Amino acid sequence: MMHTALKYTPFLVSVCCTVLGSIFFTVDANAQTHQSVEVYYDAVKKVKHEVFLVKKKKTATVRDSSYTSFYQNGKVKSKGSFKNDVPVGLWYYYYESGLVKSYGKFTGTVKYGDWKYYYENGNISTEGSYKEGKKEGDWKYYFESTAGILKTDGVYVNDKREGRWKFYDENGNFKAQADFHEDRGMYAEFYSNGAKKSEGLLIDGRSIGTWKYYHDNGKLLGEGVEKDGLKEGPWVYYDKAGAFASKGYYTQGKQSGSWEYFHENGVLASKGEYTEDKKEGDWTTFNTAGKKIGEGSFKKGKGIYREFYDSGKLKIEGSIENDKNEGQWNYYYETGEQEGKCFYQQGKGKYLGYYKDGTNKMEGLLEDGHKTGIWRLYKQNGELAGLYKTYYDKDAPAFEELPLDSVIATPKETLPTIEMPNMVIRKKRSRYFTPRVNEFRGYIVGANPMALLRNALPASIEIYFQERIGYEFGATYLSKPMFKSHSSPPLNEINYMGYQLYVRQKFYQKDQDYG
Repeated sequence: MMHTALKYTPFLVSVCCTVLGSIFFTVDANAQTHQSVEVYYDAVKKVKHEVFLVKKKKTATVRDSSYTSFYQNGKVKSKGSFKNDVPVGLWYYYYESGLVKSYGKFTGTVKYGDWKYYYENGNISTEGSYKEGKKEGDWKYYFESTAGILKTDGVYVNDKREGRWKFYDENGNFKAQADFHEDRGMYAEFYSNGAKKSEGLLIDGRSIGTWKYYHDNGKLLGEGVEKDGLKEGPWVYYDKAGAFASKGYYTQGKQSGSWEYFHENGVLASKGEYTEDKKEGDWTTFNTAGKKIGEGSFKKGKGIYREFYDSGKLKIEGSIENDKNEGQWNYYYETGEQEGKCFYQQGKGKYLGYYKDGTNKMEGLLEDGHKTGIWRLYKQNGELAGLYKTYYDKDAPAFEELPLDSVIATPKETLPTIEMPNMVIRKKRSRYFTPRVNEFRGYIVGANPMALLRNALPASIEIYFQERIGYEFGATYLSKPMFKSHSSPPLNEINYMGYQLYVRQKFYQKDQDYG
């Protein structure tokens, strides 16, 4: 087990106890009213952990007056003051880089007055006031990447949002609003043209009940139920013209069960199953007349897709991962010759097309099955025939011919716009399983010789993640009698010898804000 060594001047007192690391106290009794205490991370007293004062005739754990804590790199972690082991007055907190993390005042063990919080890059994150430890009055939240640009603002009453709250984009433009009463209110988000983008109920910061999403032309995009910030149960989606586009189910925000997608004319386009947002099992695709044209078999979102001509001849084949074309795809003429090939990475790739005799016919970029950028067309003799740029109107391609002597700049590739909306507020992950920036990680080795009195000798090693979680692996040697031979056990007594193995998962509470 790890120990704590406690040293007083002018005499020495030794104390042993179990802690989550090796910490060493040194107390300087020079002051008349207080004693200075220094706490170290290591046994050789090189890496300082805390420095604070205690009153004389008080134990070393009762802090009084000034207090400073440190990271293992020597940077200050927090500083402030205690009164009889209770934080008081102004306190500062810092990141491991040395930049300010937050500052404000304590009274007793609760925050009061104005507090400010900062991102690790130094930009302000949040500012507002506390009353008896609860948020009260005007609060403002800012974006991390754009210094000083307001993200949202509004009023708290007794730690709950009240009245009109406003939300902004990273350029400072108005984006959404919500009218709250005791942290319960209707939220409405808008496009830059003023058209409504989404609407629904927020309770305690999470979307609840029926939510609706809209296209920028005002047409309904999708609707369904949200629970704790996640889509739940049946949802339906529509295209910009108002036609039925898809329907299916969500479980805790992830697509699950049967899903169906439709062409603009209402005919079924594809159908299959999802498990936790990934395609699973057999999927089938159909043309606008309802005839089957393709099929795929998937496991955890990965699978092979094949598409066919009406004659049954193979037209296209390739791999799909999480709804994106991946790896090499091959395209064929109905007569069997290769029409083209494309090597995809996350849905993007360069396509090479061929005449039936194998000579180059065209080349250009494909993204999610659509031509993008500038395409080059060739004659069968290899001579460049023309340059074309492709546009899409309701998924129908249109071509603009470009002069051969024009200077073509390859456009910067951008990610496609996702029509299906994200949820407004995502469910928080458990802090125990979420790694923190610059967190301390180490090993705790333990043993308990006193257990020999109980005919056992335990030992363990724990993988420790600072203030979050630990994984302990242990073994115990069991023997009765412990110090005598088992060759001639006494009669009428229970004797045993063996081992006990165990694995434990431990959850740790965070340090208090004041240290």
